[in-house]
Amino acid sequence: MRAATSLTLAWRSLTHDRRRFFAAVVGIAFAVLLMIVELGFLFAIYDSSTLWIDAFDADLIMVSRHKDDMNPPNPFPRERLAQSLAVPGVVSAHPIYFERIGQWSSRGKSQRNLIRVVAFDPAHQVFKDPELATKGRLLTRLDTALVDRKLRDSYGGLYAGVEGELQDRRLRVVDDFAVGPDLQLNATLVTSHETFRRCFRRQDGPGARRLDPLDRVEFGLIKLAPGHSPRAVAQALSDRLIDDVVILRPTALKSEIHGFWTRNQPVGGVFGIGLAVGFLIGMIVCYQVLFTDVVDHLPQFSTLKAMGYPGSFLIRLAWQQGAMMAACALALGIPIGVFAFLALEDITGLVFRMTWLRMAGVIVATVLMCGLAGRLAIRKALIADPAEVF
Repeated sequence: MRAATSLTLAWRSLTHDRRRFFAAVVGIAFAVLLMIVELGFLFAIYDSSTLWIDAFDADLIMVSRHKDDMNPPNPFPRERLAQSLAVPGVVSAHPIYFERIGQWSSRGKSQRNLIRVVAFDPAHQVFKDPELATKGRLLTRLDTALVDRKLRDSYGGLYAGVEGELQDRRLRVVDDFAVGPDLQLNATLVTSHETFRRCFRRQDGPGARRLDPLDRVEFGLIKLAPGHSPRAVAQALSDRLIDDVVILRPTALKSEIHGFWTRNQPVGGVFGIGLAVGFLIGMIVCYQVLFTDVVDHLPQFSTLKAMGYPGSFLIRLAWQQGAMMAACALALGIPIGVFAFLALEDITGLVFRMTWLRMAGVIVATVLMCGLAGRLAIRKALIADPAEVF
């Protein structure tokens, strides 16, 4: 009975001044939007840094022991992949080559842009992305490439059908795909391993032999036979191979890279501060509204105390008002946040994903900030003496 009474009282007290209520909801919704955007930017940087790992078709990925980020490259010897085939359960082990400082210039333009180059053997299926898997077969012809159509605007003139030069070697872009840039590099070309070799082969000093870029692998994509445990095979590979490489599940490799960004890059702190600011803005706005409501209705609250309603009833009332404010603000802020994600993804090229877990975090934070604001605001009613009020 009292629960129903407190809910009704909380809602009527909150909405008796509709203009003030609407202004408060808008203010808190702005704080919700700020938290969503800050959270979106934080995870967009993390997610965009590992987009290529999502594109790989592999049960396990072999990388250099010193690799902690997608950039710069940290390759390992190609023979490690051949050695891995001797381990029971390993069906295939295919190399992926990365170069982050490829220089591209479109035909007829003198400007050179740094570009990431990803290379593989088009005779093998190494991508689970359907578009890359299909279009990758076009690269069997030498001196051809695919371009990421999500590249940033600084690469004007780079699109399917254009010709240009990669490392001073003529190259034709035969088609495109969609993966996306990251915070460090704005565009990506995908080539065959043979085209990669021709573009990046270099001398090991004056008069020395030419180094084969295919001898150094960035990622080894390992596929397992059905029924074999990735954990058990990864342990067997680690026991057999020299310790210059590590073998990880794709999800574990992503976690390692995200952890590197958290520990060594300032983005976590910057956007963490933004989240805290959004939380404080919402809490202050909600507190001001609810405190004003408490002051306006102090005689009514004192009457309830005089009638025998305990302080816990008023505290529950404050939490309910905070939850109501939070629900209204979320109903306004979340749809705007979704549209903001679409706009930011289009502008930045980064991947903005609002997962259910991240959405739950925003909802919990909003309910908590409004609930705390209500609890602070109701203190005046808790300490008020009914005899003094009247």
